Amino acid sequence: MVPAFALPLILAASLVATGSGPTRVGSPDTGHRTPRAEGATEGTLRPAHVTLEARGARARHMVAELLVDADAIDLLAADSRSLRFAVDRGGDAHELSVTLAADGRVRAATLRPVPRSAPAAGELSWLGLAIGDREAVRAATVSDDGVVVLELDDGARIPLTDEAGDDYVGC
Repeated sequence: MVPAFALPLILAASLVATGSGPTRVGSPDTGHRTPRAEGATEGTLRPAHVTLEARGARARHMVAELLVDADAIDLLAADSRSLRFAVDRGGDAHELSVTLAADGRVRAATLRPVPRSAPAAGELSWLGLAIGDREAVRAATVSDDGVVVLELDDGARIPLTDEAGDDYVGC
């Protein structure tokens, strides 16, 4: 059985992790990168220690996959150029950083392990249900009052608010 954390790695490509850092795979516009694993030897992959990076369309798909599969999600920070989420997956703590273009479009995403101090509170854990079977988080906007709205590949817009979450958790 493949752990849930490994799924985005498998979907990205059949990649081999090395301790040498990320290198480009495929054509320059694919946005695929090999994962970087701390302390891994060639042919091994230690999911708790992997940094996964993607750009362009792959980043938009990766953000959706990671948020759908997360056990707990919290928004750590947001501004017009980036979002940072705390994501618990398979018992491991991670930070998902999303870089936004000037128009709000998702440009890049990085998932990196972080030391576990405490599990994420899961204030946005309903987000996986809201994204559902959609394949990508296309863009994000942050309003003047700090409300983040995610735009999905089908044009649906999801505000990251308690009220929106109530629609998915039945409160």
